[in-house]
This record gives sequence, C-alpha cells and structure tokens, in this order.
Amino acid sequence: MKRILSIGLGAVFSILCLTGEARADSPVVDPGVVNAQIGRAINIKARIAGFGPPGWRHNDWEDRFAADAKNRNFSAIRLWVWGQHADNGGGDFNPAYLDELERIVKVILSHNLVCILVLKDDDEFVKTPDTYKWKFLKYWRQLSERFSYDVYGKGEKIVFELLNEPNDELDDAPPNSTELRFNTWNT
Repeated sequence: MKRILSIGLGAVFSILCLTGEARADSPVVDPGVVNAQIGRAINIKARIAGFGPPGWRHNDWEDRFAADAKNRNFSAIRLWVWGQHADNGGGDFNPAYLDELERIVKVILSHNLVCILVLKDDDEFVKTPDTYKWKFLKYWRQLSERFSYDVYGKGEKIVFELLNEPNDELDDAPPNSTELRFNTWNT
C-alpha cells in the first residue's frame, strides 16, 4: 500500500502545474496534456550555484546537459531543487541560487524541453509535515512567483513536482486526507 500510494501521489503532484496566484485569466491545465508533454523525462542531479547536500558527489550543472537530453530523445528534464541547502535562513532561497536556477530553466526551455522543478529535500516535511509546512509553502511560493505565468507565459513548459515520493507520515494517509492537508494550507 505504501509504495502504491507513494507512486500515485507522486504522479498527481508531478503533473500539477502552478502559475502563482490563481487568477481569472490563468490557463486551465489539462493534466493529461501536461503528462503527454512530459513524455520521456530524465533526472538531473546536479549542484546549482554550488548548492547541494554536504558531501554530495554529483557534478555541478553544465548547460550541455540540456542539449544532451534533447539529443537522446528526452522531452523533459526533472531538475532537483535544494531548498534547505540553498536556504539563507528563515525559508528564503539564496538569491544567487535562484538566479542560477532561473538561468538553467531558460537553458532547458531553449532546447524545447519541459522543465520539471522537483523540491528534493523533503525529509523534514514527510516526517513532521505540520512542523515543516511553513518552510515547504515558503519555498513553493518563491518558486511559483519566480516561474509564474506572468513571467514565462503560456508557451513555456514548466511543471512543479510539489512533493517527491511522499512517505513516512504521509504514507498511510488516504489520498483524500493528504489532499485535504494541502488544501487547508492556503496562506
């Protein structure tokens, strides 16, 4: 049950697109269309602007990664976002990190790839969701504002994977209660 729920919730969150604050002129997103656009995706586990978990052995981002993905017939890049490791304190991303992340997103989009931003450091959240929710929401607020519909427009393909592989305290909750938890966190 835990594995099935994790996969199911991961899929739901993977195809959810955010466009900042909900507005009347915001586009209606068809998850089936977005999922088809994602198609064949590849994970890119790279440090961005030198930020990543301590002792992590993966390389820094290189712009050639986007061209290599396109040349190998991938249609999307799942780019890992490190909130806690790029945090200036108090849930605020380091500005240099956000600037480099945005530059990388533009590189990915320039290759006509879908860019999936994945908040990876979710261990605190899945273990103690009610304690961590403020930081989780603050990270996503910053990302949704930076990569909003107003900034990138309807032609760009940026997808937010809200929660990577829910587990631990989110594992045993039926999907509706997990959905309710997210819906009651409006700030």
